[in-house]
Amino acid sequence: MRRKIVIYDYSTVAKELLPRLRFSNDEIVLVAKDTVSYEEALRDGFRPELMDLSDDANLIKIGVGSSVTDFFCVSNDDDINLYTTLSVRSISKSVNILARASDVDSKKKLILAGANETIDFNEIGANRVFQLLRRPEALRLLESIVYRDIEDYYGHGIKISEIEVMPGSSVDKSHFFDLDIQSRYDLIVLGILDNQISKRFIFNVNAFNHKIDAGDILVVIGKEEEILRFSKECKAIS
Repeated sequence: MRRKIVIYDYSTVAKELLPRLRFSNDEIVLVAKDTVSYEEALRDGFRPELMDLSDDANLIKIGVGSSVTDFFCVSNDDDINLYTTLSVRSISKSVNILARASDVDSKKKLILAGANETIDFNEIGANRVFQLLRRPEALRLLESIVYRDIEDYYGHGIKISEIEVMPGSSVDKSHFFDLDIQSRYDLIVLGILDNQISKRFIFNVNAFNHKIDAGDILVVIGKEEEILRFSKECKAIS
């Protein structure tokens, strides 16, 4: 079967990976996220698309949900890979998503966000990816051995939920690190929508001790009963 593989973005990993894929029988679509990487890809002899894949309309335009069989999120930015993985998976349940991760924490988030496989390119390199692309069962076996805690999440009612912090709740005016959500509730926080300061979605929640205020929305992933338990903490105290 001839596959259609989308590679997003023209990163260091893509530069190593593309020469190994360009002579395959598969259809390879390189998408650059900005003009700098687009022009660099052109200079290197490729024919990239210039497209912002944070827009679902663009994902559908390139064939996610229809013709795309494999999607490689290989940006140097973990946040971009996580957001793109969530978007691609929300459109297609069948596409094979392989995402670059910089550490174990990123790997867990990407798997729970919908990635089929995660690769730390800093450790194993693009040549390993090419081999695993042809032998995916080998990577699944490796992941099941090394990341057993991730395997435990599969098929056990895992959900992604948006939880708004209400005024007067025990979470209102607290600090993110003090909540210790992962340990107390067995939840992973994908990000926070800061309602008061920037009104933007913050992916890298572990980078600083964010002050949580009423109106902030926490995007969490985990078991339904833990999500419900944490949701109660975010409601106003009667």
